[in-house]
Amino acid sequence: MTDETQDLMESFSRLMHSRFFMAAMSMNMRTKRGSDKELGRGRLRLLALLNKEDGLTNAEIAEKLDIRPSSVSAQVTSLVESGMIERRASENDGRVSLIFITDAGKETLAGLHNGNDEMSERAFSVLTEAEQTQLKDMLRRIAANTEDIEMDPEMLRDAFGPFAERFQNMDFTDRREMRKEMHKMHHDLHKGFKGWF
Repeated sequence: MTDETQDLMESFSRLMHSRFFMAAMSMNMRTKRGSDKELGRGRLRLLALLNKEDGLTNAEIAEKLDIRPSSVSAQVTSLVESGMIERRASENDGRVSLIFITDAGKETLAGLHNGNDEMSERAFSVLTEAEQTQLKDMLRRIAANTEDIEMDPEMLRDAFGPFAERFQNMDFTDRREMRKEMHKMHHDLHKGFKGWF
């Protein structure tokens, strides 16, 4: 590695050792999981859409979210039953129902995101909006690049020593399983991985 890329890796390492940054990342993941579990991804997207653009028909919602009308009907019915949205007859055409978010729906959305928003705002407050956009683009490119890099056994052995095989077989799509396995590796190695977690 060149000095520049070593410095970049050191900067990432410092972030991973920052308690605040790791707490903000954890809160972000919990908020996403919690909102998906509580509402489901589809209903959450529908609520978020109505929060920005209230008073839509089912057909407009289907078009804006690019989902089937039957899915919109099911989601709308579910959210109406939970009190998060309501149907109202159009003033122009009484046969048409418009969908509006209720105060309960707005409170649900706000509750899911308030704490998470505050932490992410504080973490990135030193960057302008343009810099945040630029950083997001760069990190996405780095993530896409590293996802495509194959790690040969020798590279894994150099990085993880006796744990190379366990690391290679780890399922990175199952984050809970991955954390469990990393925790085991940490315990097995005692001091070797101590600064990582």
